[in-house]
Amino acid sequence: GANFRAYGLFGSLATTPKKHQIKNLGVVNFNIDISYTDLKKEVNLYAAAICGGINSGTDIYNCYSKGGKIRINVIGNEMYAAKDAYGRRVNHSPYIHIHAGGICADGGGRFVVNSKRGVLDFLHIENCFNDSDITVEVKDLDYVAYGSGIISAMGETHIHQCYNSGDITLPLELKDLFQLNKATYAAGISAFASISDIGGIHHYNINQTSFIQNCYNSGQIVGRTAAGIFNLSVSDIHLENCYNTGTIVGNEFDHSSDGCAIAP
Repeated sequence: GANFRAYGLFGSLATTPKKHQIKNLGVVNFNIDISYTDLKKEVNLYAAAICGGINSGTDIYNCYSKGGKIRINVIGNEMYAAKDAYGRRVNHSPYIHIHAGGICADGGGRFVVNSKRGVLDFLHIENCFNDSDITVEVKDLDYVAYGSGIISAMGETHIHQCYNSGDITLPLELKDLFQLNKATYAAGISAFASISDIGGIHHYNINQTSFIQNCYNSGQIVGRTAAGIFNLSVSDIHLENCYNTGTIVGNEFDHSSDGCAIAP
């Protein structure tokens, strides 16, 4: 299976009986520099100023990242590539997932059962901002990378009154001549949203929808697909009173960039 590696002030917050709360916390003038060369195994990397991964409902209020840098640089090795019967590279192993965020890298809600019924405990992020730059570089690997100013990937999450002014820079390329699969999703607030099948929740309902409200982005956003506020969702997401003033740079040959949420 894949290795999970989380970096941040808090590497990861796991599910506990009581809800986590992070309040009135700032991380300034920091440097998170993650570098892997000659990568041999499948790896999931999570990096953020405050928390790399959150596996339960959590409240994050009045927190910020300022004047820092998050850089992830990963290099594979030709010798570990899968080849066909003629010795030609047809795929590349390992496959890497990268999540980089200014506040959180990845997180979502949790299903809580009380004496009467089950309820969904959302991840709440409110009155937070990121003013730190994020850069992801990958070579000789199949990969998918998500990068954004507040939280790179989310499920069952409410984001209110947050902004990003840091630059988010992910690779732009498509598949290369060696058929490496490469995908990057960049956004100012959040790059990806999904619904977790957790604790007996097997069917979508409106109560699981994620929300982004009263947020804005002014940083430059670069990626194969890029958006000012939000990029890709495999579930419903509600956006309200959000705007973007930052420069958006996507791959002009990748039409999946068309229609990204809140691009200028």
